[in-house]
Amino acid sequence: MNSPGDEFLECRTLTTGNYTQDVAAIDFAAVNVNGQLEMVYQFGSEEYIEFVSDNIECFNDALLILVNSRISSLLPNCTEIIGVQSVHPEIPVGEYQCLTYELPSKNDFLYLNNIVGASPPQVEYNGLIRWLKMHVLFSSNNLFNFRVVLGDVNDDR
Repeated sequence: MNSPGDEFLECRTLTTGNYTQDVAAIDFAAVNVNGQLEMVYQFGSEEYIEFVSDNIECFNDALLILVNSRISSLLPNCTEIIGVQSVHPEIPVGEYQCLTYELPSKNDFLYLNNIVGASPPQVEYNGLIRWLKMHVLFSSNNLFNFRVVLGDVNDDR
């Protein structure tokens, strides 16, 4: 808890003034022989849906996948990174502690509610997104650097 954040993740989250903590990151390099990379991934979070808000005081878990320092894990609209604040259902007014107003859905076609008591349970997270596919084209036979970053945004607990 309260481990260092990630500057690259902070400057690409949805609102200004964000800070990150408890970042998990993996960096690795690989040679790609055919000039293509395809990766399928899924994001889940315990912040769903209690802490969904456009208020900077609320929490946002976020994910970035970078290839040669370029973001390769954007949502299908190609403008937003993956996070609790960028994919969620409509949230009714007063239902959760971070909202005093109704929050319209955002990219809700990607959101999956992890139903408590489902058999078998999907994962421990409260919510997650549908599987996404990242496809990157390269020059063949070159070394490429990968970085996967997942972190708490505005969450100092």
